[in-house]
Amino acid sequence: MKKLFSKLKKNPMLFVFIIILLCFTPAAMFSPGESNNRAIVTAIGIDKENDEYEVSLLTFIPTPNQTYLETNSVVSSKGSTLAEAIAKTELTLGKRMGLSHAKTTVISTSLLKDDVSKDIDYLGRVASLSENTILICTDATAKEFLLAAQLLEKDIGTKLDKLISYNIDNIYVTDTSLEAFFKGYFSANGSSLIGFLSIEEVDSTGKQKNSSGDKGEEDSQDMLDLGEEGDTSYSSSQPSSSGGAGGAGGSGGSSNGENSQGQKKIFNKGEVVLIKDGVMVAKLDDEQLYGINVLNDKAINRNIRIENVTDEVYNNATLTYQVKNKKVRTATKFENGIPVFSADVVLGLEIVEAKEGEKSLVTNTELNDIPYDVALRIEQYVKKGFADTLKLLRKNKTDVIGITQKFEAENRENFRKFLESLDDPDDFLNFIKFQLIVRVQSD
Repeated sequence: MKKLFSKLKKNPMLFVFIIILLCFTPAAMFSPGESNNRAIVTAIGIDKENDEYEVSLLTFIPTPNQTYLETNSVVSSKGSTLAEAIAKTELTLGKRMGLSHAKTTVISTSLLKDDVSKDIDYLGRVASLSENTILICTDATAKEFLLAAQLLEKDIGTKLDKLISYNIDNIYVTDTSLEAFFKGYFSANGSSLIGFLSIEEVDSTGKQKNSSGDKGEEDSQDMLDLGEEGDTSYSSSQPSSSGGAGGAGGSGGSSNGENSQGQKKIFNKGEVVLIKDGVMVAKLDDEQLYGINVLNDKAINRNIRIENVTDEVYNNATLTYQVKNKKVRTATKFENGIPVFSADVVLGLEIVEAKEGEKSLVTNTELNDIPYDVALRIEQYVKKGFADTLKLLRKNKTDVIGITQKFEAENRENFRKFLESLDDPDDFLNFIKFQLIVRVQSD
């Protein structure tokens, strides 16, 4: 004992350390856990009906178990304001809560009938929702969506925020965070995109009982130059593409969930909603979204399927190519006072499948050149996709392909004069001439 005290005298910091252990260790050992007083919110859902908000929280409940699976619970409350609904939900939980851990925010399409920015802004400024939180839109109620999302971890091991990004290489712009939403909202044109996930009832085999595949209407003047003057025709046998997110069968991009109405499934079909000044103006399917992404050099790995190919090698074959790389060069100019936006898109393709009927053909991907006729059809397919989507953007007076930023950066003074000459500056896309050149090559 004397030796111990002598050591303490020589090293007083050791004495201080022992005092701290004696004072705080018992309190730490016997005090209740933080999870007993605070709820961990992983996702928040917002619905609005008849001017009444309903807030639903997907909360993580720390529970000892032998499966290493999370235990989640959905709690919801209603209120005349978003703040009141959140406060009531906290009372229902019986715990303090914060949204800093929430990775996803689910909003129903009913919330997009009015300017949704004020609600999202409240979540970010007052409720401390992280600006990296992913926004998800659904045609079901957000509460119903979160109930189905409870089983994501158990059934397919996928987090809700990962499901919206399931095909991030294929469909680049669906992963919209709060920060990305507000960048679009406060841009000159006030346009942005939010990823869309549908929730639908399925039968015992997992197939959809109902399918919602409505497209936005497309009817506007076309000022798209397809590369050669006067060339506005397309291949009579339209090629189709595959590789969208999820798919109707829900393979890999879906999750099971059950409620009193039967079995439900979340589908990621690669759809997005088009937002103008915080209000939903259209829903785009994966083909229309692909048209937007034609000018996005980060949106690759998409499959393009060409049918009815007959030449010296193939006989009525179906060829599937994957976009392995993409180069996009854009430029702006003015011709006789008319703004011109030109783009040169080079696609590096690799054949991934060749079939004649049900027979699969062996292909050498390293040496397989793209037949001239197939290359032309791929080019026309890409051009048509861009042209069709451009009609939709023109109709809704939205710019989510960066045309405004490009003109502002390269022809700011002329572009400002051009906008001032228009009766409605938001309608500027209808007065811009687009020149698109698409070239394909073997990767």
